[in-house]
Amino acid sequence: MGDIESPKEAAGRHSPELSARARRDVARISALYSVDAFGGSLVSQSLLAYWFYLTYHLSLADLGIIFFVVNVAAAVSIFAASVITERVGNLRTMVFTI
Repeated sequence: MGDIESPKEAAGRHSPELSARARRDVARISALYSVDAFGGSLVSQSLLAYWFYLTYHLSLADLGIIFFVVNVAAAVSIFAASVITERVGNLRTMVFTI
């Protein structure tokens, strides 16, 4: 339990200032993630399933399989990201896996 810091200790400690380049990099990555999140919120899976149904005349069973595989791949990528992050660092992982 010695590694856990109390809120009083954390409040008294100052974080170092970021360089101009680091602030720019953080701002660019934040903007990229916000655009990605905004776009992702506009197209839900149900709307996408409806579009596939109308465009490609896929059955609901086929669409279920497609979305299942895609969501499993997304879940696996979460675990892979932690392994990659441990090897190359947080920033490089975010930049090179976008």
